[in-house]
Amino acid sequence: MKARHHGYGKRASKEGFILVLSMLVLGFFTFLIATLISITTPESVSADYHHQERMAFYMADSGIQYVISRLSQDIHEGITDFTNEVEYYAYAAPDGFDFSTVNVIERIPGSDYSLFSITGYYNKAEVTLEATITRPQLLQNAGIFGSEQLKVQPGGCIYSYDSREIVYPAPADSTGEANIGSNADIQIPNDITLDGQLFIGADETGATASSPSGTFETTETGWLDPDPFGVDDGWLADAFAYYSVNNDNAKVAEIKTGGLRLKPGDHVTLTGGNYYLDELYIPAGATLTVDTSATNPVSVYLTGRMTAQPNSMINVTNGLPSEFYVFSNATDPISIQPNSDFGGFVYAPKADISMQPNGNLHGVFWGETAALQPGNDIFIDVSLLDRFRSTQIKLVQWKQIFREREAM
Repeated sequence: MKARHHGYGKRASKEGFILVLSMLVLGFFTFLIATLISITTPESVSADYHHQERMAFYMADSGIQYVISRLSQDIHEGITDFTNEVEYYAYAAPDGFDFSTVNVIERIPGSDYSLFSITGYYNKAEVTLEATITRPQLLQNAGIFGSEQLKVQPGGCIYSYDSREIVYPAPADSTGEANIGSNADIQIPNDITLDGQLFIGADETGATASSPSGTFETTETGWLDPDPFGVDDGWLADAFAYYSVNNDNAKVAEIKTGGLRLKPGDHVTLTGGNYYLDELYIPAGATLTVDTSATNPVSVYLTGRMTAQPNSMINVTNGLPSEFYVFSNATDPISIQPNSDFGGFVYAPKADISMQPNGNLHGVFWGETAALQPGNDIFIDVSLLDRFRSTQIKLVQWKQIFREREAM
């Protein structure tokens, strides 16, 4: 009997093949899914961490702005003067922010810049930034300035020095910071030595000041604020208002009806204090002595003219310009022509000032116009520029400090 074939073997073979193919396809897709998971999972983790890093950066950046705001406020309120090489604070993050407490701000040696670092946090991420800040000088590094005109005709040259380090400077002591300038007109002989820069300013429309010929080192500064102290609406206006009532005029018998008007042969001494005068007049043959200490200078708040005639004398007992200040809020002229050296700080942004001592001229001098014609040299005292700084801290730059990240 012949065997009968029902096709079972062929079906079984075909079904087996389909099963194997299905298993292969399933395996392939399983492998593909596993591969995609293995790829996308780290990418997702990485993307999440980068988001956290970005948020941590924003925290650190917010911390920089917070520290600058707090420091500026503390300077304005007199809590700190921000003059030390190393300053210690405790500026912690306010509610809603997460950054490290700033405890130390260090001065960069030999500069006006300081550094601090701050770390921002967000979940597992942290970012550290290093900030460079400065407290800008209000007088913008200009020791002699006439907003409308600057005329300098010294018998000698123009130098700079620091009276905190030397009292009676010589040309060899110059520090290279004898910067002078104007927003409009500059007249200076081209054959003298200027151991600093000539600031070529501009008016408020941007028109550049005229500049003299010569081989001076120049800087085009643009418009320079002619009254950074604010005699009308700034801190100096507040000082005038205060000292109009709270002054030391009663200490000097010769101050009568608000003015100090000497006569020939008079010898008057102003000791450390604040004087509010509508006029200061020193005729030929009279002597004004400024007797001060380092902690108590003489400051004159002047609402009228100041005249020191030729052959008069103004003596600052310790020789420091940083101990004799004349602030004027008036348009009346200031003319100082004593028969001696003169040292002091004269700030009269509305007035014409003329300085013609029969000797050297030491200090800082700002006016609407400034004519300086001493018998000898001019020495700009840079310590006076340092004394007047903005209460607003300025961010100069920042950079990120990278550290090796720990394995996640």
